[in-house]
Amino acid sequence: MVINTEFGAFGNNGCLNDFRTLYDLRVDIDSMNPGKQVYEKMISGMYIGEICRIACIDFAKQGVFFKGEVGEKFKTKYIFETKYVSAIVHDNTPNLERIHYHLHYDLDIPNVSRQDCVAVQQLCKAVSKRAGKFAALGLAAIIKKINKEKLTIICDGSLYLNFAKFRDYITEYLSILSPSAEVKFITAKDASGRGAALVAATSCRLKSQSSSPVLHRKPAPSQDAPAEKGKAASAKNGPMPTVQVTGAAQS
Repeated sequence: MVINTEFGAFGNNGCLNDFRTLYDLRVDIDSMNPGKQVYEKMISGMYIGEICRIACIDFAKQGVFFKGEVGEKFKTKYIFETKYVSAIVHDNTPNLERIHYHLHYDLDIPNVSRQDCVAVQQLCKAVSKRAGKFAALGLAAIIKKINKEKLTIICDGSLYLNFAKFRDYITEYLSILSPSAEVKFITAKDASGRGAALVAATSCRLKSQSSSPVLHRKPAPSQDAPAEKGKAASAKNGPMPTVQVTGAAQS
């Protein structure tokens, strides 16, 4: 069984509204497709950084972050890419120098204190951990539906491949939600494309099998009868066997 999740549109009917924050709504409203791909906008690498950026600006306006000023560059939509979120979450330097470098030098935020670095790191951890939880919820629902004890999940995308903590969040919460399932994670580039190709190949094979010719072979002559009496001997010994030529047999 192969399942291509493609569940980014989950929540379009409003079932996730109770879990969406004001920052989620802002991202959705400002996107190219408002009201669509709701689940994707809560868990994917394209939007995690934008959620964090909007939250940082909101806290700055309240005077909590960056002495109230983020600078013009940081006001650009999607400038705070998820690669920055990953770097910030993984920074374990004594004074969070990497966070300070990204915020001040890469993103031109004028006033960045160590307290700001600590707060931004906590914010990025919270947003990415929530994304990991929601991703695990979707996978757990599928595991429960198919009712399989052992399965393999193939993951694609820079968020999963390059954001180690995000991978940890998914496996951590999936083990809580589906404790009896034995899950093996595999990373692959273009997993969706390869999965679609596999499904198409399987479909063609099954179609080929259903339309394959059936070849009949004559039974061997009975040792107790001459060859010319093989037909009578076959009738006596049972129905004539058949060999079905299939794709598997031909390969």
